[in-house]
Amino acid sequence: MNTRQLRLRPKAGGTTVTAVATVALAVLSAACSNLSASSAGSTGGGTDASYTITLSGDRSGPYAEAGTADMNGFQAYVDGVNDKGGVNGHKISLKVLDDQSDVPTALANYQQTLSSDSLGFFEQNDNNVANAIGAKAQQDGIAVSSIGGFHSGVGVYPYNYTMGPTAAQFFATIAKFASVHVKKTAGATAEFIAYDDANTETYAKPLGAALATEGIKLVGSQLVPTTSIDLTLAASNFAAKHPALVVTALQDGAPMISMVTGLRAHGYTGPIINFDSNVGDATMKKLNDPQVYLIGYTADSADTSNPAVETMLSVAAKHGLTAGSDQYFYVNGYMLAKLVVQAIGTCGDSCTRKSFNSALENTKTSGDGLMAGTIGFSPTDHDMVSSLIIDQWDGTKGYLVPIAGFGF
Repeated sequence: MNTRQLRLRPKAGGTTVTAVATVALAVLSAACSNLSASSAGSTGGGTDASYTITLSGDRSGPYAEAGTADMNGFQAYVDGVNDKGGVNGHKISLKVLDDQSDVPTALANYQQTLSSDSLGFFEQNDNNVANAIGAKAQQDGIAVSSIGGFHSGVGVYPYNYTMGPTAAQFFATIAKFASVHVKKTAGATAEFIAYDDANTETYAKPLGAALATEGIKLVGSQLVPTTSIDLTLAASNFAAKHPALVVTALQDGAPMISMVTGLRAHGYTGPIINFDSNVGDATMKKLNDPQVYLIGYTADSADTSNPAVETMLSVAAKHGLTAGSDQYFYVNGYMLAKLVVQAIGTCGDSCTRKSFNSALENTKTSGDGLMAGTIGFSPTDHDMVSSLIIDQWDGTKGYLVPIAGFGF
């Protein structure tokens, strides 16, 4: 809280004690009011007051595609709710900030939010940012969310919520996939490549352990800078080792395309399974490779035969929020917003940061045909996603479809 000293200069002849006391009480009252607003968040205050939620993620940095998709999905759901009058008469006001996947910028956004009436600070999509913000949120008592989760989402940390799957969920799914789709000859090996950040630096060991349960040895693990675009050389090096499986955690567009085309150009014909990234329809359509698989947990937003998808896209179009809607991160943000809205409704007319967090921590809902399984949180589980699917590109349908044994 920012405070200002009030300097009283007596008029000629002095000022009465009563006058000074009156002013002092007014200043103290205002200061206490400001303290309450900044520490507790908005209070709703009747049926017409709005609640504020802050979204802070990457809209112009290295993970802008994912960040834009996430936040636009969240905004679309909230705008749809506001179109219908809000939550129990309360509109939800969104403050959208860009952190550019830069930790100092994200911390500045967080401090700005902390001193406001915002109930929560959501949507970080860079793992380094998530870990920095998550540690502070526990001390400051404000709900925060991120895709990768504070400390990779492993464990329950106060006020921290993970929007995406945990690393452990991914690794278990990769091992299950390998049990069915990888030719396991004697000495079968795997290679792994990902963008370098605070979470992926910890992936190699547990990924290797999961693959070992299926008789596959992880022999190569490479982390590349977030600025890397052309991964053809890395693909060539991987292909030369003749692995049975290549596992990737790469960004959409050129990085993923150069990796896959590079592997194929150098003779690798096996499966490539990607996880923990924003690879979407445009890239998969361009690759048109039946041996490239994506681990996800949402319906493809190109599948407009799905009524829930059609509703989501209609709201997005109405409010000019279609950018990123071809990525599963869009659905991820949309469904997180549904949980947040439900939690605000549970809070009632006097929602504070503490009561909002308590409500969010006890909120679950159906995936509604947009996400696999039941989604939500509990006091012992702050991971939003409960089930994963594995997609491949269906050229005849023009969208991603789950493979057998790994669907909704």
